[in-house]
Amino acid sequence: PLIDAALAGGTLVRLSDFELTSTSGHFLTRASAVPLTSGEQDFRHWLLKRLAGQART
Repeated sequence: PLIDAALAGGTLVRLSDFELTSTSGHFLTRASAVPLTSGEQDFRHWLLKRLAGQART
């Protein structure tokens, strides 16, 4: 709820459809001004798949 206004206003953007809850708080980021390299894209896809698999177990 604390970041809803920032998301609605475009100050913050979601990185994916995954929403991770944590007792340690929220980790926020903003859109990058440069496109990801192919290596960065590969790593992000690998990480999201791994996190999605853990969420199902």
